[in-house]
Amino acid sequence: MKRISMQPSCELVRLGFEPAYLALLTCAGLKPMSRLENCSNPDHQRVLQAAGLKTRVIHRWTRSGKRIPEIIFARSDVVLSEYAARFDNKTLERTPDDMRFEGRMFGYPACCTESYITRGYAPNSLRRADQSILFHWACDGCKVTPTLLPEYRRVYRRCRQLFRRKPNACIRPPKPTSSRNVKRTLAFAASVAAVLTLPQTALHSSPSMPPIDPHWLQLGPDTDPDGDLLTTEEEIVLGTNPAQPDQNQNAVPDGPDLAFQFADMIALLPTKTSDTEPYAIHNMAFGLETCKVCGQTANMGFITIVNPLENQIIHIPYIGLHYLEHGSFQFDGTVHSGRVNPPLLRTVLTSDGRRHFISEPEAYDSDNDGLRDWEEPLLGTNPNMADSNGNLVIDGAETMRAFRASLEQLPRAVSPDAGPKDTPFVVEHPMKGIETCPRCGEQVAMNIWDVINPVTHAKMSIPSMALHYLEHCGPTWEGGQLMGGKGRVEPLRLQGLLNGQLDGHCLEVPSDIDSDLLSDQEETDLGMDPRCTDHDKNQVPDGADLARATAAQIEGLPTEPTAAVHRLDFKLRGLEQCEICGDTVNMGHLTVCNTAADLYAKVPYISLHYLQHGSFSFAGDVHGSGRLEVKLLINALHSKGPSHLLPTYGDADRDGLKDFEEARFGFDKSRPDSDDDGVPDGFWLARKMFNEIQALSRTPNQTCFAVENPLRGIDTCDVCGVNVNMGWLDIINPPEQLKVQVSYLALHFLDHGSFASSPGNRLNPCLLDIALHGNGSSHLVVWKGDSDSDGLLDGEETYFDTRPDRADTDGDGVLDGIAIARQLYQKVQALPVGRHQSGRYRLLYETDCLTPCPVCGESVNCGHLEVVSEWAGKSVHISFLNLHYLEHGSFAVSQSERIDPVALDELLKPIPSIALTAEGVTLRWPSRTDKTYQVFTSMNALGPWLPGPVFSGTGEELSFTDPDTSSPLKLYQVRTN
Repeated sequence: MKRISMQPSCELVRLGFEPAYLALLTCAGLKPMSRLENCSNPDHQRVLQAAGLKTRVIHRWTRSGKRIPEIIFARSDVVLSEYAARFDNKTLERTPDDMRFEGRMFGYPACCTESYITRGYAPNSLRRADQSILFHWACDGCKVTPTLLPEYRRVYRRCRQLFRRKPNACIRPPKPTSSRNVKRTLAFAASVAAVLTLPQTALHSSPSMPPIDPHWLQLGPDTDPDGDLLTTEEEIVLGTNPAQPDQNQNAVPDGPDLAFQFADMIALLPTKTSDTEPYAIHNMAFGLETCKVCGQTANMGFITIVNPLENQIIHIPYIGLHYLEHGSFQFDGTVHSGRVNPPLLRTVLTSDGRRHFISEPEAYDSDNDGLRDWEEPLLGTNPNMADSNGNLVIDGAETMRAFRASLEQLPRAVSPDAGPKDTPFVVEHPMKGIETCPRCGEQVAMNIWDVINPVTHAKMSIPSMALHYLEHCGPTWEGGQLMGGKGRVEPLRLQGLLNGQLDGHCLEVPSDIDSDLLSDQEETDLGMDPRCTDHDKNQVPDGADLARATAAQIEGLPTEPTAAVHRLDFKLRGLEQCEICGDTVNMGHLTVCNTAADLYAKVPYISLHYLQHGSFSFAGDVHGSGRLEVKLLINALHSKGPSHLLPTYGDADRDGLKDFEEARFGFDKSRPDSDDDGVPDGFWLARKMFNEIQALSRTPNQTCFAVENPLRGIDTCDVCGVNVNMGWLDIINPPEQLKVQVSYLALHFLDHGSFASSPGNRLNPCLLDIALHGNGSSHLVVWKGDSDSDGLLDGEETYFDTRPDRADTDGDGVLDGIAIARQLYQKVQALPVGRHQSGRYRLLYETDCLTPCPVCGESVNCGHLEVVSEWAGKSVHISFLNLHYLEHGSFAVSQSERIDPVALDELLKPIPSIALTAEGVTLRWPSRTDKTYQVFTSMNALGPWLPGPVFSGTGEELSFTDPDTSSPLKLYQVRTN
C-alpha cells in the first residue's frame, strides 16, 4: 500500500475532519474515489492535489432545478472520468442502478449496497464505534466489512492525530461574533455547571464530544440509534445518516449542530410581512413559563415563522426557542413541552418555494412549472413561462393552491346522500394514523376527501398527502400509504368538477396524459395528438366530444339489416342501474354492424347512456365497470370497407371458423352467430384473441409471454393498404412447451376479426388458444387405472420410478406422464429414418390423407410409423396422430388408442451397453440367431472406423472386451448385417 507523505497529510487538516478522512482513505486505496458535495472551492482542490490525488469539479441538478457542485477526487483520472460520464450535468436520482454504481466507485461491499437498496438502515451486528467510521451501512453478517475495519481504524487514527496537532486550521468562512453567540457561550457555561448536578446515567457522550448540555433531552435508542438527538425518520427526510452521530466531525452531534444553525437563522428573521422572504410573527402572551432544566423563564407565547413562497408556517413556543438556542429540538417547560420538527423548520427557513415541487417530464412541461403545456391555456397560464404573473411563485404551485383554498371553502357532509343538491361539497373520511411528508417532514393526519358535484355527478377522491402538496407546490405528490403513495391531482378534472363542466359519468381513463378521456393509445389509433386535450378549442375534452358524437350517430342508425351501417337491438327483460346518477336502462345491448367492412361493435345500453354523457367508460350493476373498444366502434361506424374477413375452407356458416374449430370453442357450425348477439363467432373470437395478445407480458415468465421480432421492412395490407412491420411476434407458453409465431400482418387481420391474412396464410385459432391459455396438459388423455391422472397407469409408474399417488413426483411443475411422454418423443425423433446399420431406426408409412388434431387443430398425416430394434427383434407401430399427442405429453389419443410407454422405452434403451472392467472395456448386447455382429473402433467420431472381430448371433447376450485402455479417447460401434 502506498505510503502518504507527511506534508500533504498535514495540509489536509485545512479541509475539516470528514473531507480529510475521505482523502486519506482514498490515498490509501480503500476507496477508489470520493467526493465533496456542494463544494467547488479551489483551495480544497489544491490541498487534495498536494496529497497526490486527481481532482475534478462536476455539477448535478436537483429535481427543483438547483445546480449542485461536487469535487470528486481519486488516485486515477480514469475513475473520475467514469464517474463524470455518468453523473456530470445530470439530475440527482436515487435509482438502484445509480446506487450500485456509486457503491462500486466509493469502495462499498456489493452485499452492503444491495442490502441498503432493499432494506435501508437495517440493524446489523457492528459496534456503533465501528459503524461510525464507515461511509457505508454494513449489512447484517457482512463478510467483507470486518476485513476492511482494521485499515479504516488505522486511517481514522492517523486523521485524529493530524487534527490534534492542528485543531484550528480548517478552511471555512469566518463566523461573525454576535450577541447571540456570546449569549450561547454564557448559557453553555451555565449548562456545564448544571450537568454536574445530574445523575451519571443521564449523560450520553463520547470522548470526542464536548460535555452534554442538560437541555439536550435524550430520545432513546429506539428512535435515535446514533444518539445525535435526531430521530431516524427526521434524518431520512433531512438526508443525514441515522447511524452517524457527527457527520461533519466537528465534535458536536448532528442534532445540536442543526439546532444552533436554525436558532441563528431565526434570530436574524425580519418581522415585517414579505411576499418573497421568510419572516417571523411574535405572539406574546400574558405570563411566563420556566425551563425545567436551568430555571430560566420565557414568555408563554410563541413565534410563528412564515415562508410565503412555500406557503408554509411553523409555530414554536418561546420555551422551545430557548431550548433551540441550547442545541435541542426537544423542549420541556412548565406550560409547553414537545418537539420542534427539524425538517419542517428547515423547509420554512430555507425553501425557495420548491421543496414540494416534483417535475413533469420535459416533453410535457416546457417551462418546468408543474403544469403540462396543454393544460396551461385552459388554466389561464403561459406554457412558456414558469411564473406567468411574475410574483415569484411558479404557475403550478399558484394554481393548485387556489384549488386547495376552494376545496377548503366547500361545505362538508357526512355522506354523499346528506350533502347539498346544488353545489359541490366534500365528504371527509378521517382515519386513525399519521403520515409524514417526505419533503418537509410535516405530519399529516390520514384522510381522504371525496369532492362531489351533485349536479353533474362528478366525483374525485383526494388523499391527505395530495392535499398537503396542493397547499404548497403543485399537482404531483408522493408519500404516505393512501392511494398507492404517489400520484397527480389532475388540474383540469378538478377545475371541471368545481365549475360544473365535468360530468360525473366521465370516468377517469388510465394512461391519459392529456386528461381528455381518451387513452394515449386510443388517440394514436385514431390519428389524434395524445398531448392535446381540446383539439377544437370548444372547452370540452376530446374524449367527451367524441363520445357524445358517437352516441348521436348510434341513435341515428337504421335498426333493420341493410347493406350500410346499421344497428341490431337485443333487449332483455330487466333493467340496469347507472352507478353514477341512478338512472335505469334496459339490461341488454345493441350491436353496430358494418357489413361492408365486416366490423361489429357490441354496445350495452348502459354504455350508450354513458356515451350520451361523454364517456366511453361505463359502470352499471349488471355489466359492471368497463370500457368500449373505441377504435373498433369508430371504425364500425365509419369504415367503407372492404372486409378483412377472407373465405375459409371448411367453414359452412362462413363465420371465419372451420367447422371442426367451432366444436372446439362450443359454437354451432351451422349458425354464424351462435349466441345471437349480432357478432359472428369468428369475428368475436379473433378480436378476443387480438386483445389477449396485446395484453401479454413482453417479459419472459413461467405462464405465457410474447417476444417482439421487428424487421427492417414493411408489408402492405392488400385490403386496406395499411403498412405494417414485416416482422413477427412469438407467443411462448412454457408449460405447453409451445411457441406460436404471429406475423404483424396476421395480427393486423386479427384486429379486424379475421384469422386468415391471405388465401394461403391463416392463424390456427385452436393452437393460438392453447398458446394463450394452456397449462401444459392440453392434449392429455387419462385412462382408467391412472389414480393420480398424470398420464401413466399405476403399474407403469413403478417402472419409471414415479409415484402412483402423486401426479408430479419430483415437484417440477410437470406431470410425470407428460414429462416422460415428451422425453420418449424426443428419442423417437432422434432415430434415423430408414434401415440403419445401428440396428435401430424408424420407418415412415405416410398416406395421402390429413386429419386435424381435435385439440389444437394441427393437420396430421393419417398414416403411421414403425420404431424398429433389430437388436431386440421387436418393433412398435405408432400412428402419426398418436405421435403428435406424444409430442404434447400424452400417451393416449383417445380411450381406444394408446402407446405402451414401457414397451417403447425398452425398445429405445441404449444398445449395446459399455463398461470398464478389470479386463478392459467390455461391450454387451443381445443377439439373434439369424444375425452376425462386427465390432468397429475409432479415435474420432468422423472415422476412420477400423473393423474388429465378427460374432454370430446365438439368441443370448454377446460380449466383447478390449484390453487396450491406454488411449485417452476410443469409440466403439457394433454393426449388424
